Amino acid sequence: MQTETTSEPATTVGDGKKEEGPRSFSRFLATISDGEAEAQLSSELFDLGRKLAVEVKAQGRKVSGELKLSIKLVADTNGTVTVVYGIDAKQPKSLVTPALFWLTRGGNLSAQDTRQLELRPREVPGPKREPRDVPPPPEHREV
Repeated sequence: MQTETTSEPATTVGDGKKEEGPRSFSRFLATISDGEAEAQLSSELFDLGRKLAVEVKAQGRKVSGELKLSIKLVADTNGTVTVVYGIDAKQPKSLVTPALFWLTRGGNLSAQDTRQLELRPREVPGPKREPRDVPPPPEHREV
């Protein structure tokens, strides 16, 4: 069994016993739900890192994300403490291309401007000529 040391001097509590001092948070985290919390945090951190790498490359600028751990401790009169944790990962936002729509008179969205006249292709009258090659432009000489 390893003993933990702290830089703080030992103090006494109300019943005259020596206070233990703080213990390692990382060890506590590793024991929550048999390591489930730590494994889930590790996975979320990895996913967040990958998403950040993709978005910073796609956007060409700084992007950010967040990873939050919340721990709720509920102490009972019998000396037990129930630990409930929550993990919230906020991924960086992807760039989206906005779309432009017009409102119809009936209040619907249309991808085409309903007020604009429609131009239909039509045949242009005139003599039909066969396509021909255009000669290259003459070379310019400097005098």
